[in-house]
Amino acid sequence: MQDQALTTEERHQLLSVLREFDHEAPTEQRTHARRKVEVRTTIRITEKHLASLKAIIMNVSIRGVGLLVDRPLPKKSRFLIPLRFNDGGGWLVLCEVRNCVTQPGGQWKVGARFLDHIDDPRGASSPPMDWLL
Repeated sequence: MQDQALTTEERHQLLSVLREFDHEAPTEQRTHARRKVEVRTTIRITEKHLASLKAIIMNVSIRGVGLLVDRPLPKKSRFLIPLRFNDGGGWLVLCEVRNCVTQPGGQWKVGARFLDHIDDPRGASSPPMDWLL
């Protein structure tokens, strides 16, 4: 039997089913349900010549991401985030900040929506020029 990679839609459906098994998760009231995660990564701010900023991804959904960072990000600012998949491959995603709220301990909780993505199977892709401001 040959292994087949999941399609994007199949991944989303699988995450939806897995969310139902998380008995600690509150009832979802958002349009697109969030999946709780904790992944350390580095984002790149597009307005600052791709300046890097360490982040912790706290949740993901079909349309966006929630993360913790050590400094505030202005609303509507954009950043790049690499997403890796357990079954291999990944994306480089362009995000836009929707909100940024201070948290105890000097961190900031950022909610961002996905604007676009490109396939980034090895984590080495450069962003398209029109993503950079």
